[in-house]
Amino acid sequence: VSVLDIAGNRTGNRRTANVRSLGYSDLFCLAKDDLLVALADYPEAKATLIERGCQLLRKDGLLDEDVFKRAKDTQHSMEDSIKKLESTVENLQSRLARLLAEFSASQAKLKQRLSRVESRNDRDREDEVSDCLTVPTVRKRLRSYEMKKGDFAAGSRHKTM
Repeated sequence: VSVLDIAGNRTGNRRTANVRSLGYSDLFCLAKDDLLVALADYPEAKATLIERGCQLLRKDGLLDEDVFKRAKDTQHSMEDSIKKLESTVENLQSRLARLLAEFSASQAKLKQRLSRVESRNDRDREDEVSDCLTVPTVRKRLRSYEMKKGDFAAGSRHKTM
């Protein structure tokens, strides 16, 4: 009974027990923490053991019912709080996953836009460079036009003389 740590035990959870073995017996040693870990995996067995311990304490008049009820209510409220926290954590995890997916999609779109802007900028620079390269061609045409104009003017002079 003391190993179960039942709230309301008036003896203060002292470990007193008398055990007598009749015949051959195997002795197993289990630490209190190990028992509580094992009982956490089997809540029905834990409830059964606690109920049996309470019956034994009631029979001997060693159970304070008020303290036991308050501890039981506190346990239920803590379990409810834990369930609420678990649902809140699940909700937050799903929201975080959704927001992360939205962020990734937005980031991909922005990268595409940036690539398009950079490629347009590169094309504009290439156009500027090609414009700079075509200017001498225009100058050559202008010179050839001036030369022809000069030849025409020179030819007209010869005719007049």
